[in-house]
Amino acid sequence: MISLSIAREFLPSVREGKKTSTIRKGIRQLDPGPALLRCDGEFAAVRITSVSHTSFGSLTEDDAKRDGFKTLAELDAALKRFYPTIDSSAPVTIISFRVVP
Repeated sequence: MISLSIAREFLPSVREGKKTSTIRKGIRQLDPGPALLRCDGEFAAVRITSVSHTSFGSLTEDDAKRDGFKTLAELDAALKRFYPTIDSSAPVTIISFRVVP
């Protein structure tokens, strides 16, 4: 089973179904199917529904909303917090999922 780390601050949004994707720097090759989003012994069981690739600079407001943010600017700030050297041409992977009850 795939296991992905996630910041503790995002676990409630995942569990509530408000965050339905996670964006990671780089090209990640993941198959749809069961996965765990985990942080310090806590986790959320999810099913990866799709995986796509784009560049950081090509992310959209819709990508931000699926990732649990109100605006693209909020998403950009969060990603820069985790990846301080990310630039607009950097590849990112969008991992879409749904919570498994």
